[in-house]
Amino acid sequence: MSGQAETAAKLLAKYGEPVSVTFSDYAEYDPVTGAADGTTTQTTVVSSGYPSAYSTTEIDGTVIEAGDVRLILALISPAPVMGCMVALGGKAYRIMAVRQVRLSGADIIFICQVRAN
Repeated sequence: MSGQAETAAKLLAKYGEPVSVTFSDYAEYDPVTGAADGTTTQTTVVSSGYPSAYSTTEIDGTVIEAGDVRLILALISPAPVMGCMVALGGKAYRIMAVRQVRLSGADIIFICQVRAN
């Protein structure tokens, strides 16, 4: 983790709130038998994040909907992806989009658009 990522993580830990990101590795679907082949596993990573509301000018009703939350998330591994579940403030959200903030080729933070599930 770079120095900038460490600084961001400290600030998010101090001023943000705890965030749990759950990654699901789904079993593969066998189209011949119609059954799932294997088991579904889940991995949860706990980190810090800072949630904020989108402004009314950003809400377009299609990509960003009323109630969506912008979540600034400390650097985690694995990186969050669309579809991951987020526990934030006692509510469950789904990640709709992820943007990496990078400096000199290294990830610093993630900015996620999350939607109540």
